[in-house]
Amino acid sequence: MNDHRKTILFLFVFVSIVLGGLYLIGAKETEFLVSTSVRVKASEVFPHLTDPEKRLAWSDGLKSCKLLEGERVDSDTKYECVVDNGGKDYPVVESVKLIDQDKVFTVYRELSGIASTRVFTLSEANNQTTISYRYLEKRDVMASLTYLLNRRNLEPSMFAEMEKLKAILEARTVQALLDNPIR
Repeated sequence: MNDHRKTILFLFVFVSIVLGGLYLIGAKETEFLVSTSVRVKASEVFPHLTDPEKRLAWSDGLKSCKLLEGERVDSDTKYECVVDNGGKDYPVVESVKLIDQDKVFTVYRELSGIASTRVFTLSEANNQTTISYRYLEKRDVMASLTYLLNRRNLEPSMFAEMEKLKAILEARTVQALLDNPIR
C-alpha cells in the first residue's frame, strides 16, 4: 500500500474513532436530589427560594438576579441573572414555573450547552418543612466533553446551598424569637 492510501486509511480510522467516541458520550443527563428540614413554615421558606434578592444569599454562583416583569413570582415568571460559570460571568434568563404556592416550583435555564431544571418541593409536618431540591441537567456533546474533563460535582454544591439556606432560615427564626420574646 502506498503512503497516500495509508494516510487516508489512518485518517478514516481516526475520524471514525473520534465520531464513535462522541456518539458514545452523546447528550448526557444528570440528576441529583438533595433535601433538608428546617424548623420554619413552608410559607416562610418559599420567599427565600423565589425572591431574587434572597436567592443571592444562598445560591452558589449566582452573582445577580432580578425579576424581568412584575414584583413577585407567579405561574410564569422570568428572572434575568448573572451566573459565575467556571470563573466567567454569563448572563442567563431563568424561567420559573410556580406549580403550587408554598409547595412546588421549577426553575429552568440554558447556559453553554447545558439545559437545567431545578424542582423545589416543600412539605410540612411536625412543625418542620422539608425542602427537596431536585436538579436535572441535559448536556450537549461539547458540554459533555467539558464535563468529563472538569468532572465538576454538583451534588456537594447543592448540599452546601441547602445548608446555607437552612442556616439563614433558622437564624431568622432565632432572631424573631429574640426580637419578640414569649412572655
